[in-house]
Amino acid sequence: MADQNTNDITALSRDILEVTAEFWKIHKVGVHLARLGQLLASRGHNLHEALGGLKLADFIRRELSKELTVITHPAIRTAVAVVPASVPLEGDISGLFKKPSKAAAPNAAPARTERFHRGVWLAFTRPIANNGVRTLSLEPRPLFRDMSEEDARLSGKLLIVASDIVPTAPFASSDSWTAVEAAIKAWAHRNEIPVERLYEVSFPDVPAHKGQGTLLDKVLSMLSDEELRLVQLPLSVVQKLMKH
Repeated sequence: MADQNTNDITALSRDILEVTAEFWKIHKVGVHLARLGQLLASRGHNLHEALGGLKLADFIRRELSKELTVITHPAIRTAVAVVPASVPLEGDISGLFKKPSKAAAPNAAPARTERFHRGVWLAFTRPIANNGVRTLSLEPRPLFRDMSEEDARLSGKLLIVASDIVPTAPFASSDSWTAVEAAIKAWAHRNEIPVERLYEVSFPDVPAHKGQGTLLDKVLSMLSDEELRLVQLPLSVVQKLMKH
């Protein structure tokens, strides 16, 4: 993968590991490949660009095989998911493809911190790649991306610098959550952005029948739970659908 940006790949690998581990810790099921692509895109990754056309599953098998395992449903060959390598795979593994429970994890963050949109929260807790600068856009939903300082300033987007970041684990102490909240509020004040603009409620999910939301949201909303389990889309298609 000589034509790939090494920094992008390093950040992508880190986020794949974090997302998969967090998903398993909360739900105790594998994260479906299409869902993993969505979660990585929400962290600012352009998978088609970062992987140079390589499929996400193939990238994980080649680069992260010691930490993660790509599994295929024994009866539905189009259903592919990713689990931590430590997960036992003896016997029937179909249970690893169940729809995730909506119940919160017992060690999840305090409810008061849930008011910030997850994309905003991640933008202030994930280390910035290669000592660069992070850009944050709020429309239509929070997305961040790391780049050089010059490119960041030319982008015209909101800027987040290293001193704004409060690194923390997915299930950290209440003191850590408080520190992140304080950092976000200080940044918002500095940029003259009402802190309420960064809350989850500022980015409501709009039903697809109203003609709003991404094209991917509309497509998935028309499928039953059983049909959703059969869905497997190339990551380039997922990226394209999330833009419309």
